[in-house]
This record gives sequence, structure tokens and C-alpha cells, in this order.
Amino acid sequence: IAMALLNLPPSLRYRAENLYVVGIIPGPREPSLDEINHFLCPLIDFFLPAWKDGTWFTRTINHLQGRLSRSVIALAVQDLPGARKVGGNAGPTSYHMCNLCWLPKSDISNFDWELWQRRTYEECLGATQHWRDAATKKERDNIFKETRIRWSELLRLPYWDPMRSMVVDGMHNLFLGLVQFHFRDLI
Repeated sequence: IAMALLNLPPSLRYRAENLYVVGIIPGPREPSLDEINHFLCPLIDFFLPAWKDGTWFTRTINHLQGRLSRSVIALAVQDLPGARKVGGNAGPTSYHMCNLCWLPKSDISNFDWELWQRRTYEECLGATQHWRDAATKKERDNIFKETRIRWSELLRLPYWDPMRSMVVDGMHNLFLGLVQFHFRDLI
């Protein structure tokens, strides 16, 4: 898990000396849908007060009297399976394959996006809280089967919007996914 400071210019932002490794998820396998939250929890515990209370710097070069700074997690960038896990959504091959709408896999040929029923933040948050507060694993499994969404630690952040803040990185989305599919299967 690495972080980049988005206040830096793009030419400096992703240099090795400007990236911060927050944590490493050990192998030999990737964490399960539920286990990923244990890796996110310490990060969210840090960012909650960094947003709410901020950090006071007693003096900076531009603010000699001091300055309050607030920090946020603006985006989560990863491959598609990782984005679904971190965001609390079912995988891209599940019945509800999209985290933005309720289009079922059986309607995958429907390209008329105006007919797609969009998911709302409120209904997703309600479903995730219902999943989080379920008393038994069986109840959680039933909620997840129905809604295809579960609690993510990122939802503890008051500004986090799972539909807008989850980004599939360009390498996995374009170069390893769409372009490969286009050349192998369509051409």
C-alpha cells in the first residue's frame, strides 16, 4: 500500500523519493474480501483525525505564524479485482458486475446506458452498514448475495464516496485488459 502526495506537480508526484509505503500485504495469497479491512483499519485510524482536526504546523516558509493542514485519501488506485475488494463490492464477474449501477450480468449486452439503474451513495452506504451490523456470518452472506456490496473501512471517512473515489489504474485497465481483449478477441 503506497501513497502519493497529490499537491506535488505530476512530474514529481510519483518519483520513488516522493512515495510513501504505508504497508505491505503479505503473501503467499491475496487477502479475502473480509481480511482486506484489517489492512485498511490503521490507515483509516490515521486519516480520520487528519481530516477532522487537521495537523498544525507551527511555521512554514509561506506561513510564519503557522498553518493548519488537513489530509484526505482522495483516490484509491488499483487493478479491478483490488478495487472491488477495497471498495467492498463483489468481483467483476459476479451477478452485479458493476459498482456504479444495478445492471445484472444477464444484461451484459445492454449498451444503452440510459436504461441502467444507477446505484446511489445512500443505498450503498445503507447496505454496507446493514452488512457490517449483521449478527451472524450467514446473515452477512445473505446481505452480500442480495446487494453485492459489503462494509469497507474506507466508509469510515466522512468524505469517502465509493462510486467516485475508486480508480482502476491505466496499466491494468487499458494495456493489460482492454487493448489485449481488443486485439485477441475482436480483431
